Amino acid sequence: MPESHCPDVQLRLEAILAYIQRLRANLYPADWTADPLYRIEQELASLLDDMRRG
Repeated sequence: MPESHCPDVQLRLEAILAYIQRLRANLYPADWTADPLYRIEQELASLLDDMRRG
């Protein structure tokens, strides 16, 4: 992927992560990890961490 597209991709992933977090907060208790969205949230957070580290 061209370097110039990375900030746009990162912003989009951050927006998706925020949406998933809001959705989970409305559907499940705060400490709940047995829902199908939890794994998606964790994978997105991991991808973003990898992007930030380079």
